[in-house]
Amino acid sequence: MNLKYGVQSAMTGRFKLSRIQDLNDAYEMRCNCVGELNSKVLHEFQKQLIEQYMDAPPVDEYGRRKLHIEDVLNESKSRAVETLNSILMERKTPESRQKILCFTDATVVDSNSDLLLWGHYGDKGKGVRILLDIPNDQENVYVIRRVRYTELRPLLNVSLFKSWMDLDVMLPFFVESVFTKGLGWAYEHELRLLAKNGAPEIISENGMDFIEFDVSSIKRIDFGPLTIAKDTDKIVEEIKSNEQLKHIQCRIACFGYAKYQYDYVDYDEVLKSQT
Repeated sequence: MNLKYGVQSAMTGRFKLSRIQDLNDAYEMRCNCVGELNSKVLHEFQKQLIEQYMDAPPVDEYGRRKLHIEDVLNESKSRAVETLNSILMERKTPESRQKILCFTDATVVDSNSDLLLWGHYGDKGKGVRILLDIPNDQENVYVIRRVRYTELRPLLNVSLFKSWMDLDVMLPFFVESVFTKGLGWAYEHELRLLAKNGAPEIISENGMDFIEFDVSSIKRIDFGPLTIAKDTDKIVEEIKSNEQLKHIQCRIACFGYAKYQYDYVDYDEVLKSQT
């Protein structure tokens, strides 16, 4: 995390939530559609196509005449699945506006993953890493699940639809998709917290969403290897002089002597070495 906002989060227990459509993996919510829509669902989709056809101008911006309505309806089977996939890929479903907090399982991170995580998410070594100890699930507030890494995308069987965009089918797929990523992301060892809309712990301010934890859940702050000593000294002094925060362990990531790895030193030891 960025130094300024990371320390702010640690000292207040307030963490910014992301929305699924804002995540950095282009494959989020991209399903693999299988099966065929039944006639009832296809008819619903055809009604939408007819409405769109009637509203569309006879000639598009390139001067091409629109297809005849019979041709549009004849293609409706393939177009329905394409449209559904497009809606999911562009993350336009209500579920894709769910709020989410992504973090790493600290118990399984090795030295190689550590290097990548600092480079990708620790402001290139100039930021902070925060160790949180929070309950697994809180009813009506959030659920936490470990991300599953796989080569194959989740399947969405459209033949199960009883209506167009059938939520009974879409919601289980959505949950599976949120907690599934490609193998290339496995170095993150990611856990995801999916916040539940309407929970009092979810706060919206200035177009952003936050979740609040008790500051007692903040166990440690690690400062990146490229943070500036005068800045970190000031932050640690402020933490240690605050009764509610002084339980937080502070460490600094130091460059390894011979290997590509970070060694972590307790900040009290750093301060002793400076005197």
